[in-house]
Formats: sequence, C-alpha cells, structure tokens
Amino acid sequence: MNQLEDRLSTGRLSVMEIGYDLRHYNPLVKLDLGLDTKLEREFIDKVLNKFPTDSILGEETGMTNGTSNYEWVIDPIDGTRYLNRGGKRVSINLALKYQGNIVGAWVYNPFVQEFYSFEQNANPTLEKIDNMAKVSLPIKTSETLRDMPVVYQGSRHYREDYNLLGEAYSQEKILKLEETGGSIAYNALQITKNLGAYIYHQTTPANAWDIDAALSILHASNCVVSSSNEGNRLIFAQNQSIHDELTSILNITDATYVK
Repeated sequence: MNQLEDRLSTGRLSVMEIGYDLRHYNPLVKLDLGLDTKLEREFIDKVLNKFPTDSILGEETGMTNGTSNYEWVIDPIDGTRYLNRGGKRVSINLALKYQGNIVGAWVYNPFVQEFYSFEQNANPTLEKIDNMAKVSLPIKTSETLRDMPVVYQGSRHYREDYNLLGEAYSQEKILKLEETGGSIAYNALQITKNLGAYIYHQTTPANAWDIDAALSILHASNCVVSSSNEGNRLIFAQNQSIHDELTSILNITDATYVK
C-alpha cells in the first residue's frame, strides 16, 4: 500500500468510526459533553500516530501544522446545534488534500446511513450502509427545474431570495429548510442528488470544514456550484441548465464558480 492509499484507507475508516460513536451518544447532551471536540481530538491523535508530519485543520481545534504535502480537513459533527435538537440532517465531513488539491473526500450521515465519497482515480459514490447498496454518482433526474422542487435554506436577512423563488414557481415547489437546518455538506449532496438544486444563503460564508469534502464529491459528479453575495450565497445544481435557471430567477450577476 502506497502513501496515498494508506491515507485514503485511514480516512474512510476514521469517518465510519466517528459515525459509530456519534450514533451511540444521547443527542440531548452532546454540546454539554463537548463531543465534537472529543471526536476531533481522537481523530487527530489517530492520524498523527500514523502520519506524524501531516497537517490537520479542524473546526474545533484549528490548524495543526505539519511538514508533509498532506493536509486533512475535518468537521466531526456538521450540524451540531441541529443534532442537539434531535435533527438527523447531520454529517461527518473529512477531506484529504495533497499539495492543496483534494484527493479524498468523505461525507457520512450515520443516522440515515448514507456515505458519500470521492477518492482519486475512482468514481464518486453513494453507499447505503444499512443494506450495503452502492451506486455511482451523479444520479441525474432532469435537465431543468420544471418538474422538481427547489430547496432553500436562508437566514432571515435574505428573504428576497425566497420571495423571488416564490414569484417564479408555485409556493408548493419551494421547500424551505429552517435557518439552522443541519449539515451544509449533507444537504448539498443529498438534495442536489435527489432534487436538482439547493440554495444556501447565510450571513457568513461556509468554512473549509463545512464544504470542502462535499464540493469535491459534487465536482467529481459533474455538478455545478457557485458563490455570490460575497460568499454568503451558495447554489448547488445538478447541471449547468438548472444553475443558470436559478441565477436568472434570483437576478444574480456576481456568481463565481466554486472549484
């Protein structure tokens, strides 16, 4: 096993192990116990024990600098507040970079047993852990949004987006997640795969640990992602046609494709 393969194996196994731990904690006491920090430190110890010169960027602990060309980016619980209220749209996000480029990415929701992954030189996949089903991504459903709902998650500061969508489509077509509606990464992957588009509009841009893993899986699946409004709005679309339809409806003129 070469250096990259060893790290890819470690990444996949680590995400599964964190998911197992997450499923066996009482969701009502997670924040009080500092579970996210505990899981992140355990991951860091495991990685540095095997790869002591790697760098690790974690949501809870910040940057651990190393001297190798490899860097890990982890969020052990994406959607902590949502999970603390009993929600299940959460995930473990992990990305592995080599010389700044993502070579491995894993997003796992242990409560619904959906495991999204991308590893260099392999097709992105979705695995249903409970029944061992595995499919290649992307799964295309339509070239336009004509027959599909739009999922919007926005801060109260950005009601204009929601209103414009409502003017363009029937209200029944607009599915609105609450402002803190769980994991950005899981929402982006699960909604884009099944429905065609997900709009995320908040007061602050998403961080690397929130979105890097999902972005690499989406790009490998030929999906389109753009950023606008100084990074506060992200549009995830199955294809270019759906993306362009949404940017037109929302009057977006400053969209920048996210790589």
